[in-house]
Amino acid sequence: MTSAGAYLILRDLWKDELKITNRANGITVTVPIEGGFRGLYNLPLGEYTIENHGAELKVNLTEDAPIQVWQLDSTAGTWTETKQEDDDFGYHDLARSGAMNSKLLNAKQAVPNLFNDSS
Repeated sequence: MTSAGAYLILRDLWKDELKITNRANGITVTVPIEGGFRGLYNLPLGEYTIENHGAELKVNLTEDAPIQVWQLDSTAGTWTETKQEDDDFGYHDLARSGAMNSKLLNAKQAVPNLFNDSS
């Protein structure tokens, strides 16, 4: 894992809102987003559901995959993962270096309620 926790890079989203559910505690938060938004960093490892305009993505951020890049096909409502070996734009390397952080939300600061214990 990088020093800034796990990274979730999300491409081609509708720029209005993103719903994030922490599947460990069932807490869902809605995050307003706008142009330039590229995803989140400083996410604790775990399972999350991401939703943008009805397109749901289930991710599992693990030690083996702490940086994940997903692209939304808004017409089909489907997500496609871009693996490191297929990442022609270098998103994995940019995340790893911290160069993308200005375009990403710091999850622990932006959505701290997502990580509360549900009990």
